[in-house]
Amino acid sequence: ISPRYRQILGIAASPEWLTVEDFTQMIHAEEVEQVKTALQDYLAKRAPSYEVIFRAQHSKGHLVWLLSRGVAVWDEQGQPVRMVGTIMDITVQKQAEEKLQAALNHLNQFKTTLDVTLDSVFMFDADMLQFFYVNQGAVNQLGYTQEELLQKMALDLNPTSSFAGETYTDALMMLLVEDSQKPALTFETIHQHKQGHWIPVEVFAQCIQLSAETKYFIAIARDITEHKQAETKLQLAKT
Repeated sequence: ISPRYRQILGIAASPEWLTVEDFTQMIHAEEVEQVKTALQDYLAKRAPSYEVIFRAQHSKGHLVWLLSRGVAVWDEQGQPVRMVGTIMDITVQKQAEEKLQAALNHLNQFKTTLDVTLDSVFMFDADMLQFFYVNQGAVNQLGYTQEELLQKMALDLNPTSSFAGETYTDALMMLLVEDSQKPALTFETIHQHKQGHWIPVEVFAQCIQLSAETKYFIAIARDITEHKQAETKLQLAKT
């Protein structure tokens, strides 16, 4: 057993060799069969190589992730005599992978939450205003597929819209100014459905700056058709 092998698993200076039973006892119970199968398949020449990832128990009690590779020494009859191999401590790598997977799981949960939101949610880059994310609410509200919307820019939803004397583009660009007093905007405009009719919406838009080079917009559009209809009825009732 090499000094590095002993260091990884906290094995004492003796014995000089490890038996298969000794090695198996250090393997986490959930991975024993996996390791045994990988070894048996290799020794039976059903697999071209022996390589397996598993958890093992350090002598101090904690678990370490190992990548084990080995080759057999065969006798003249083609029978394995012994194994010569290496192990690599990949605990840090596996922990990073687990953190990444946990982050992806949270991201998927967040995306699922956005998709079940009735409002339309758009994310688009600050340069070309090209959509890179739209939720299911936007698909339902506008009648386009997600793929179709991702081919569009924010202004495609209504290139002629304006509000408070500003164009849609001018207003968004104000959010990019470093000393802007407008961290976000809320305004009313209209979006055009795929079938051609117009949908009055209230839009909340905010610029997200991750770094000096990375900026994007998030916009949430709520269909206010019923609200507008109620306003119209109220005005008619007053006349």
